[in-house]
Amino acid sequence: MKKRRNWIVIAFGVAVLLVFTGIGAIIAIAAWFQQNVTVEQSSGPDAHGEFDVVRRKFQGRAPLLEMRDGTVNYSANRSPGGPSPPSPSLERLHVLVWDPDEARLASFSIPFWILRLKSTPIQLSSYASGMDDHGVDLRPDDIEKYGPGIVLETTSRSGDRVLVWAQ
Repeated sequence: MKKRRNWIVIAFGVAVLLVFTGIGAIIAIAAWFQQNVTVEQSSGPDAHGEFDVVRRKFQGRAPLLEMRDGTVNYSANRSPGGPSPPSPSLERLHVLVWDPDEARLASFSIPFWILRLKSTPIQLSSYASGMDDHGVDLRPDDIEKYGPGIVLETTSRSGDRVLVWAQ
């Protein structure tokens, strides 16, 4: 009978530990998103100004990918394979999104080491625009070969803009 009570106490202790670990993970994830995701009201000219600031940083360099009217265009700078000159180590992948219907500007930043853990292609827009269905097979290695710069720039017919860049 004593053995049975020990197992009950151990099982209860493990359950309590899992609950507190889960709560801690949820708090950590929420704090991380609070630091890396911003959504704010913005007028059209202000939002376009934000896009222009980023574009000026990489002036004279074509984006790795462009999507215009539902078709994907790779930049001429994209090499299909083979060795490429070493580029500075990338630290973050940034995303800037403008929604003119709601007048909202959203920005998101993710550490590049998280992307390096991914061995499969990056799903840029699996279901929203079908971009991944048009032969886009973008991997973190491709972005690293390209180096710091604009990865994707797209504007939808409704005026939504997306800009993804690596730094």
